Amino acid sequence: MKYPKLREIVEAVKALVMGPCTTAFPKKPSPAPEGYRGRPTYNDDECVGCGACFNSCPARAITMEDCLESSPPKRTLIVRYDHCIFCQTCEINCITDKGIVLETEYNMVSDNRSDQQMSVEKDLVVCDVCGSVITAREHLSWLYNKLGPIASANPTLMLSSFKTLKVAEEPENKPEQREPGDVSRGDRMRILCPVCRAKVSVLI
Repeated sequence: MKYPKLREIVEAVKALVMGPCTTAFPKKPSPAPEGYRGRPTYNDDECVGCGACFNSCPARAITMEDCLESSPPKRTLIVRYDHCIFCQTCEINCITDKGIVLETEYNMVSDNRSDQQMSVEKDLVVCDVCGSVITAREHLSWLYNKLGPIASANPTLMLSSFKTLKVAEEPENKPEQREPGDVSRGDRMRILCPVCRAKVSVLI
């Protein structure tokens, strides 16, 4: 019985000198370890609104809403922390590598579910002929810069980037309400969805 008691005395002395082993959480939160998968956070400057995070999320914690009634049309990406499983799939599949990242923040306690979400909003590009959604404007600009000179082979990428740089004017009229693919050769140098672009390419 002597040795266990001696060990307890040694541990007590260590605790007096070195302090307690436990943390002061929640009064003083402890820093998360390196590589900890915490709160997914959008970086508005890096996110291009491509929707890769939405398409890859296994928990369906990310929603993507396209509003064509607004001027200009908008895309809103929303990540809901109350549904998130913090698997890092969104960050891994982000095409810019920095559009959405998992921070080390782990203390997300709240009594209001509406606080448990974050959103980012981007301008949309729609087809000049049928009005179908193509993608976010920043996504097309990112593709144009990524592809370099060969991007000029795609009029949609080229024209969209020119409009972003303000060297081309936005059309005053709304997209024509033709059926997808109902195009003519004169539509080639317009911003077109994949269906209309494929059809006009066959006509040339």
